[in-house]
Amino acid sequence: CIRLDNALGQEFASVARDQSMGVFTHDLFDRAMPGTEGVSEDYDFSGVSYRVRASCVGSGGSKCYVLAAARVEG
Repeated sequence: CIRLDNALGQEFASVARDQSMGVFTHDLFDRAMPGTEGVSEDYDFSGVSYRVRASCVGSGGSKCYVLAAARVEG
């Protein structure tokens, strides 16, 4: 869990619970390109599988990233 009041304005990697989450999201954001559907990968949070999708909008130096996670059933 990342609390907004502790994370606002911080780099994601510095507030993630473990290093693997920071590396994982950095990799997704590097591969997400504006104008595409984004990229997705599976990731386990405390033994529960999630499909995590990263999308990017914008161009040049102004980009916005969206990270969404959905629990994998089954």
